[in-house]
Amino acid sequence: MLKSKSFDENKPNMTTLLSTQQLPIIDLAHMGTEEIPVKSVVNRVANQLHKAMSERGLAVLVNHGIPEEKLNTAWKYLDTFCELPADIKDVYLRKRDGVNHGYVKPGQEKFDGKKKELRHAFNICMLSGASLPEDPLPGFRDHIADLTKDFRNLSSLLLQALAVALGK
Repeated sequence: MLKSKSFDENKPNMTTLLSTQQLPIIDLAHMGTEEIPVKSVVNRVANQLHKAMSERGLAVLVNHGIPEEKLNTAWKYLDTFCELPADIKDVYLRKRDGVNHGYVKPGQEKFDGKKKELRHAFNICMLSGASLPEDPLPGFRDHIADLTKDFRNLSSLLLQALAVALGK
């Protein structure tokens, strides 16, 4: 969560960039999921993306079309993966061969070059039979492959809108 300077954990009503409307919200509803989405909606999203990226550098995308249940299932798979024994997780460790794919265990990366990261991560940059843990997590590979298609479609739509925003 992005927190403003007035954030206080003891206050029930915390102030965030989102709650103070300092974070742009871009509604992708009606953009369509076809390869050629509705032109007027692409133009609206293009203008909003351009403004958000120029003024804030980030935005919240809503109504993107990826079902919440599908995202929650992916998080559950990843949480379950993090609970597996270290010897099983180590099979899927990210290699240092220039490919940013695989499991990143706590302490493997450094946040500022000095402090070790305390988080688990599973970077998914490619889909192949051996690249995703299927044996310890039955169904994970198929679920992520399906979710990846959704993210590709969404990224294609966003790239179209960014191209329009840049006059390309």
